Amino acid sequence: MPVLSDLDIARRATLEAIEQLADRSSDPALKRAPTGWRMPVCEVRASVGAGFVYPICGEMRTLPGLGTTPAALRIDLDDAAEVTGLS
Repeated sequence: MPVLSDLDIARRATLEAIEQLADRSSDPALKRAPTGWRMPVCEVRASVGAGFVYPICGEMRTLPGLGTTPAALRIDLDDAAEVTGLS
């Protein structure tokens, strides 16, 4: 069995991931697309600030959205060189 370098392993994993993505399509015209299945959507959520909606399929965990301004803009140093805006 040949010894594979880390780069070879990464390339192989990338190709396998691409192949798996190609296999998951609901378009029956695509080669190797699965047939006879439907994706169960439990709910649809809106990211109003970002301007899109997304489906929740099964038990998915989601991260909270970001605020309208980055928190880093509130961080500053006062006259005594104390950091403010972190709480």
